[in-house]
Amino acid sequence: MNTLNGFKKKKVEFLILLIIILAGLFLRIYKLNEQSYWIDEGYTLNAVTATIKNGYPILDSGEVYSRSILNTYLISGPVMLFGFNETATRITSVVFGILTVYLIFLISKKIFNNYVAILASFMTSFSYWQIAWSRQARMYSQFQFFFFLSIYLFDSLLKKFSYRKLLFLSLSTLFAILSHYFGYLLIAIYGATILWRLSEDKNLRLKIYQEIKKRKILSFGFLVLFVPIIFKISRDLFYKMLYKHNYYLVNFLDFVRSFFPVIYILAILGFILACFYYKKKQQSNKLNSSIILAISFLLPFLIIAISSDRKVYRYITFLIPILFVFCSFFIYFISERTRQTKIVFVVLSSLVVILVMNLNIRVFNFVPESHYYLEPLTPQANFKQAYQAVKNDGFNDISLIISPYPVMDKIYLGKTDYCLAMNLAGGEIKEWQKTDRDYYTNATNIFDVETLEKITKENNGYIIIDYMAIDDRLSPEMIDFINKQKLIFKDDYKFNNQIWVFEF
Repeated sequence: MNTLNGFKKKKVEFLILLIIILAGLFLRIYKLNEQSYWIDEGYTLNAVTATIKNGYPILDSGEVYSRSILNTYLISGPVMLFGFNETATRITSVVFGILTVYLIFLISKKIFNNYVAILASFMTSFSYWQIAWSRQARMYSQFQFFFFLSIYLFDSLLKKFSYRKLLFLSLSTLFAILSHYFGYLLIAIYGATILWRLSEDKNLRLKIYQEIKKRKILSFGFLVLFVPIIFKISRDLFYKMLYKHNYYLVNFLDFVRSFFPVIYILAILGFILACFYYKKKQQSNKLNSSIILAISFLLPFLIIAISSDRKVYRYITFLIPILFVFCSFFIYFISERTRQTKIVFVVLSSLVVILVMNLNIRVFNFVPESHYYLEPLTPQANFKQAYQAVKNDGFNDISLIISPYPVMDKIYLGKTDYCLAMNLAGGEIKEWQKTDRDYYTNATNIFDVETLEKITKENNGYIIIDYMAIDDRLSPEMIDFINKQKLIFKDDYKFNNQIWVFEF
């Protein structure tokens, strides 16, 4: 009878999880081809086209685009199979986004229980930010998957060591690093966790010391491989913190507070309760796993927030499912104190979701959308419509194209000519940034209005600029000159995302 009941519970759990995953997949894939590419997608896709053409991402400028190289190759696969289009270039992120939902389920179930696992995966599946970043031809969704897979494997390795687990952990960590340089943060997490475990457990310190003596070659190899990496990361972080003038830790904290109201509070309470709960029950494995998960959020968050030069919140969105996990545990902990745990858990979960939806509409998303707004420093001008306006106006092979983003020219028009050179981070162009050719496309850089004026007088073509280009990046003289040309298209529907096309 107990076996039958257990089978029924597993069947119900499977069906609920399947519905969550399928619904999340639908939201991520719905009209995936409609929203325009934005600038950073252009950089990735420029590398993808180069990879398909040459076998590796050597750009038209002769430079090799090694950043997030695993992502470049993984996107190249669907493009080679289905052609270059929005769906094919974004489907890799969709796949990793939905795999992360399942991975969060596994992690939550392993640390806590089925209740927490279902709710945490539900929140991850319907999270506005998780959906939005799973629809971009970028590396963030892929990196998030390998980040959590590495944490999952690391926690498993600490519980019971095996060389097989070590191999899988090493591969997952490597894939995370090849997906995004934030993957190096995993090494910091491993180091911090081991130091914490050593400070807590004398027997573990003695055991590790004996293992180091026994396996001298392996220990020496570890030192040779990881110590230089840790030293370099620490040095780079120190210099970045020392010489930067603006600190955005408060802004990053405010982002969490504003876009995940209630949830972050319940997550903090959930972590505290988990520590007391499992310590009282003397379940050291679950207690240690909870602390590892907390370290996996706190350490990367602080490093990124303190060292970041800009308020780019997408850098920390990969950590958000950890808040969902601890928030879910808090709800379960309260529910378990009642006689009707299941009913109370469902009611409390529903109330929390409804509450946060009323406080901020971008916490969860249950209605399919074709367009997702990301953040102020992730400009999403409608390049697709702007370039279509250029084509409709009679663009041909002899028409020149001038824009700050020649990668977008190449994607939508298949050619590049001139780049309005600017500092993407804002402010004046630094001397080391002044090169004759654009790094990504080899387009000729234009640095002053005199050169722009000469080119436009001697040729016919189009100038495309967006809000980010005119916001403390292009010179006032250059903007004034561009505004004197014939305006053939504008899209000023959303502030910070406007785009204009001028004919000369």
